[in-house]
Amino acid sequence: MVFFKHNKNLTSHYPRVHCLLKIFNRLPQLAGAIVAIALICCPKTLVFAESGTNDDRPDVSTSANEHNRQVFDEATRERLGIKTSIAEAAHFQNEIVAYGQVVNIQPLLSLHNQLMATHVEATIAAAKFKLAEQAMQRQQELFRHEIASKRSLESQQSTWQTDKNQWLSAQLQHQAAYRQARLNWGDVLTGWLNQDKSAAVEQLLTGQLKLLQINLPPNQHLAGSIRQIQTDPAGIREHSSSAVFISAAPLAATGSQGESYFFQSRDERLLPGMRVTAWISSGTGETGVMIPAAALVWHLDQAWIYVESSRGRFEHRIISQFTPAPQGYFVAGNAIVPGESVVVEGAQALLSAENRAPQQDDDD
Repeated sequence: MVFFKHNKNLTSHYPRVHCLLKIFNRLPQLAGAIVAIALICCPKTLVFAESGTNDDRPDVSTSANEHNRQVFDEATRERLGIKTSIAEAAHFQNEIVAYGQVVNIQPLLSLHNQLMATHVEATIAAAKFKLAEQAMQRQQELFRHEIASKRSLESQQSTWQTDKNQWLSAQLQHQAAYRQARLNWGDVLTGWLNQDKSAAVEQLLTGQLKLLQINLPPNQHLAGSIRQIQTDPAGIREHSSSAVFISAAPLAATGSQGESYFFQSRDERLLPGMRVTAWISSGTGETGVMIPAAALVWHLDQAWIYVESSRGRFEHRIISQFTPAPQGYFVAGNAIVPGESVVVEGAQALLSAENRAPQQDDDD
């Protein structure tokens, strides 16, 4: 360090020069004071950079990774309310969210009564026609042996024809009712309705079973392996109950542009006419990590999470693939590796601290 000596002749004639020499000679002391003040006012070091996702993540062993971290002491960590949890591998089944309603079974009851009535009429007409046919055969035999007159034979033939027409008419009425039921309700439900003593129909009539019609979104299809879905009238997945597949609905619901299906439920909360939300499994599922909703924060239209790489050292990750789930969010792929320490509380505080901190230049 070079110090400037005073020249009495120079400083006496130029007072400003004298002041400048004093300032130059005190620069080392001023610089030390500035550094001390900075260390006192900034007890923690904040260093930020963006971490890649999946395979683009920087290696934590490199010095470049230091630009991807926030470092906090224990007191600051506790003050910010930062809590972490070890990520565990999870299997998540993707779901389609669909909507539907509880079907009013009054039309089904009327159709059931109609089918039973026409079935009884057809049965009676068939029995009557059978008796008339047997009587006509006997009358023909008697006429052949010249025991009965031709008039009596013709009378019996007329009775036989009348009974036959009644039987055919009763059959047609029953078939018409059955076909109408199939058009509106499908084969399975019509089969229930066409039985004299159907346990399923009895449970529908007594309210033990509730009939649901679920409408899928456009361009969505129900996998052939699906036999059960989850439904809830309030649209809360955690409160949902199971509903069992019955059949495809031959008619789409009013205003629906997607496929429609019938399900049966034993949920006592359901009443005719209620709207319900349904969750239907799709695909074979994915492997990843489940995180609580508070672990995910948004910054510049990007989803971030924070992981603790070592004690008190945090780095953010951009999450590109995540799905809402009952427990929070399911993060697919290897964006979060099982065994990593994920910030589950305090992520918003970390984001705020990162936004307040000065950004380092790339050349530093």
